[in-house]
Amino acid sequence: MKINADGKSGKILIEVEKDESWEKVLDYLEALQWLINGQKQQVKESFQERVCR
Repeated sequence: MKINADGKSGKILIEVEKDESWEKVLDYLEALQWLINGQKQQVKESFQERVCR
């Protein structure tokens, strides 16, 4: 599996090999979603801590 992200366009391209299962791809995307949501929450909490001082 290859993943390329373009910061300018905001597009993410995922290339899947013929022998890779969709379950594996979906598991990876779910993990990526958790990571992104966790990063958003950390940024939000950090911002709130600085603003509320």
